[in-house]
Amino acid sequence: MSGAFQSGPDSREAWEGRARSQADSAAATGREQSRNVETAWLAKYRRAYRVATLRWHPDKWQHVSGWLQLSASDKEAVLARVHGICQAVNEEWAAILRDAG
Repeated sequence: MSGAFQSGPDSREAWEGRARSQADSAAATGREQSRNVETAWLAKYRRAYRVATLRWHPDKWQHVSGWLQLSASDKEAVLARVHGICQAVNEEWAAILRDAG
């Protein structure tokens, strides 16, 4: 039995080569799964960012404030607050991208 790993498809080198190939494949699969989790995580935040920017975009609020019967000073206050919220949303999105990056 000592010659079982001598040559051919069952040689020790062939067995080690297959083992390395399987380990490399498993590592690649793990990296792909990690990327998929990271991509899913980023997609979740991307969707939240999109919803927030659509909700808090200043142009939308400028249009809405035209429908409301607000005084000029109240319209300016609302638009300033909306602009600040939109800026905060954009800054948080930039931070997420920087951290993911």
